[in-house]
Amino acid sequence: MKDAQKVLATLMFIRTTLQDTKKRSKVLYMGIGLCTNIARQLRKSYPEYYLEGFCKRQCKIACKSWPLYSGDDSFPVPHKQSKPEDAYWNCLEGSMYRGQYGKDRMALLDHLIAHFEQLSENQ
Repeated sequence: MKDAQKVLATLMFIRTTLQDTKKRSKVLYMGIGLCTNIARQLRKSYPEYYLEGFCKRQCKIACKSWPLYSGDDSFPVPHKQSKPEDAYWNCLEGSMYRGQYGKDRMALLDHLIAHFEQLSENQ
């Protein structure tokens, strides 16, 4: 399996898990963002040490092409009432996946999936 396919499989797993309200808090950390959950799942599934760096570089590229991109590489999901960094740190356990902020986070995940699907086709 190629690198982009491994990341894509991880992203698809995360999306499916987030959609399952009974399973998601048992598998993912709901109080942290996508990047940390992606990195954790990659480490669990694939031992290649370089894969996390590859994923991080490609995610930054993908985030910058996302229509809702906040302009902040570390906190790419915008928030209507706060700066992206403040919105992230002010989220209570699981609240970053609720409401409009949660919908935007899921839209970013879908954008990342599309990016890695395209990469997978080109590998």
